[in-house]
Amino acid sequence: MTAPALRPAALFTGLALLMTFTAPPAVAAGTVRPAAPVPAAPAPAAPVTPAAPARAAVTPTVTSSPAGTAVSAMSVPQDVPSGDSVLASVAPRTAATFQLVGATWTSMKGAVTIQVKTLTGGTWSGWSTLDPEQAQDDKSSRSATEPVYTGDSTGVELRAVGAAGSSVSGLAAMTVTSPVVPADSHLATVSAQTAVSSGVPQPNIISRAAWGADESLRSWNGADCAIPKIDSTVKGAVIHHTAGSNTYTEAESASIVRGIYAYHVQGNGWCDIGYNFLIDQYGEIFEGRYGGITLPVHGAHATSWNTDTVGVSFMMNSNTMVPTAASMSSAEALLAWKLGNSYRTPNGWTNLVGAAIPVMFGHRDVMQTDCPGTNLYARIQELRDTSTALIGTRSPLYDLYMSLGGDAGTLGGVHEVEHPVAGGSMVTFENGAAFQRPDGQVFWLGGTLAAMYAASGGPTGLYGWPTSSQFTAPSGDLEATFDNGVLPTDATTTFAAASHYVPTTPVRILDTRTTTPVPATGSITLQVAGVFGVPADASAVSLNVTVTDTQSGGFITVWPNGGTRPVVSNLNFAPGETRPNLVTVKVGTNGSVSLYNSSPAPVDLVVDLGGYYATGAPTAGGGTVSVTPTRVMDTRIGLGAPRWIAPGTDQALKVTGGVVPDDAVAVLINVTVAAANSDGWLAAYPAGVSAPTVSNLNFVRGQTTANLALVKVGTGGMINIRNGVGSSNDVVADIMGYITGSGTAGAYNAADNPIRLLDTRISNTLGQPVPANSDVTLQVLGKSGVPTSGVTAVVLNVTVTDCQYAGFVTVYASGTAQPGTSNLNFASGTTVPNQVVVAVGSDGAVVLHSTSPGGVQLVADIEGYIS
Repeated sequence: MTAPALRPAALFTGLALLMTFTAPPAVAAGTVRPAAPVPAAPAPAAPVTPAAPARAAVTPTVTSSPAGTAVSAMSVPQDVPSGDSVLASVAPRTAATFQLVGATWTSMKGAVTIQVKTLTGGTWSGWSTLDPEQAQDDKSSRSATEPVYTGDSTGVELRAVGAAGSSVSGLAAMTVTSPVVPADSHLATVSAQTAVSSGVPQPNIISRAAWGADESLRSWNGADCAIPKIDSTVKGAVIHHTAGSNTYTEAESASIVRGIYAYHVQGNGWCDIGYNFLIDQYGEIFEGRYGGITLPVHGAHATSWNTDTVGVSFMMNSNTMVPTAASMSSAEALLAWKLGNSYRTPNGWTNLVGAAIPVMFGHRDVMQTDCPGTNLYARIQELRDTSTALIGTRSPLYDLYMSLGGDAGTLGGVHEVEHPVAGGSMVTFENGAAFQRPDGQVFWLGGTLAAMYAASGGPTGLYGWPTSSQFTAPSGDLEATFDNGVLPTDATTTFAAASHYVPTTPVRILDTRTTTPVPATGSITLQVAGVFGVPADASAVSLNVTVTDTQSGGFITVWPNGGTRPVVSNLNFAPGETRPNLVTVKVGTNGSVSLYNSSPAPVDLVVDLGGYYATGAPTAGGGTVSVTPTRVMDTRIGLGAPRWIAPGTDQALKVTGGVVPDDAVAVLINVTVAAANSDGWLAAYPAGVSAPTVSNLNFVRGQTTANLALVKVGTGGMINIRNGVGSSNDVVADIMGYITGSGTAGAYNAADNPIRLLDTRISNTLGQPVPANSDVTLQVLGKSGVPTSGVTAVVLNVTVTDCQYAGFVTVYASGTAQPGTSNLNFASGTTVPNQVVVAVGSDGAVVLHSTSPGGVQLVADIEGYIS
């Protein structure tokens, strides 16, 4: 199957915030939940991988048997309580061998009891009551009972019993065939971390891959289900039991977990298995819900109590059996590790859903259910006390966290549990990270410095271990010292020799959706020269890079292959977001560039080539000229085009003859969709050619977002803007510059390695984030390797983050009037990047103006300059 071109790429959408702006110049935004800070939030480690080779996934079979239109006489036995009647039933029937059973329905009125019989070993059981599911996944409102393990069964009968006035509609029996397979006899486990410098060691945990989870099931109820929801921290643990039969072998445990997974997804309509961990009678611990055992994965086990809790379920019916010693021992070790390294006390108290509650509690404490059953519930205090004792003396990192104010202090709550690294330990918090060196010293970093440190490889990377905590330097900047240097570094870069631009018809040169995704915290190499019409000696290329199929927040960095990966980002993304950005990058070793994914989960990248920079200064055109930003189209007011661009149609736009001369060969144009009416994409391409299978801008319903495009000028000085799919949409276009068709002006010098010129999060000269409706003046000439003279414009990647309110950013030459245009648009809480080509003022500076009514942080990385 061929994946669609990411002009028509599927957009894994987050929550869209619809915003309306009436003033034409103020193209302002709405978008999904925030992406990680630039370059990234303190990056959580990828989920621990199995120690043994991966096994094949196993997919259970789920079968639904609807109730008949008439109540079966066999389903109205004398054992129905007086005054009750059978409201609906599934008549006795044989079935393919199954191991779990439950029931679903569409509506219910009054007090209704759902009961089941199964044919097991040739004998029909008595009636068993199925408890209604009291947990809830955020995704689903479907009604179902909890699944019950029956062992190998070949027949089922189901009935709903209630008094007069009660009713049930859409009743169905749900059976799950989840057999044991040979691989279940030798399950791989996540390696136990038995030797730690501090904190509580991790017990053996059987990973999802090891128990044969079919990860495609996570998309069964929608593509957005593939994206795990990660909470801020873990404050408590909810104890459950799975109910059902207590008679199963150790070899059957994995098949039971797979069956519960399939039932939760296909029966309950959930995104994934509800519990975070499951423990069998033999003491085996299974990883439950996807997202990483060390992270606060949001489960589906206790409705409103899912947030900031971990759900642990014993695989047993605690009403009829006492928990085994092995299961209790494993639970105590698991809870000591998860809660202790999240800096919680298992026998203490916490605050959840606005109420004080023990850190460890039973499902029945917060819901109308008998879960976790009588015998297990009676031993919760034992679980609390023993797991607390296993924690023992708290670690130095815990002491540091407490000294900084705990959850309410500088760093906030634990996000990723304390864990060993390179002979020491580290822990990631909501607002930073802390590190214990192998020599026992402990230090902390706030969010921004922790992100920079993580991007450089952390303790095993370029800088080694911290030798100080974060501090404010005399300059007012935030700094920290390390074994091998200081962050942030006052780095400089060098630039390639002068080059000139050659536009081409856009062409797609990479789409990992049809090959292999970019791995978590991994890089790929992309050949760009000597192919696709780009000469082997090309100096740089212009690429539209789009990230999609994102499961976790992160950032993408593009740089010349062969060089050290820079501590910058080209585009940032949130879970479920599709995000494009224009990237101008020098060609590296062997005519290639590198692309890095910081996310702890794989992503797909789509790259479209729009042109290249040929070696040599312009002699007959090909120069880059920045102009005063000029709005040439705004369909909201009929400027340059009628209102709306209809879906699947092109809007022709004249781009030459104004600020762009008639002989220009390409135009730099910032394209913005305003309050999109549906998910979709825009493509800009030269008039007179067939529409290429590329995209410049992807968006979701309600979003206002922009992307810079470098588009070859077509027939009659025109370009086309195509609204690819969805609904009619308003589009705004601002010209930022052009590529000359003659003359010697405008040579481009690509950075040998992109470098950060501005980061207001660590430069405290303003004393705060960029204030509401304020400017930042950024000196560019003579800074970080940029020449002191002869520079007319710079190419920057500008990112806005930590936004308190919606707004837009306009970048322009210092000493000139602020134009009535925007470069990038943002919503509250988002991180948004865009490439900016901007003239340099007479004082060697540029101005970045934020229109937001609240504070924002601004980041700017230089990709090259124009002379």
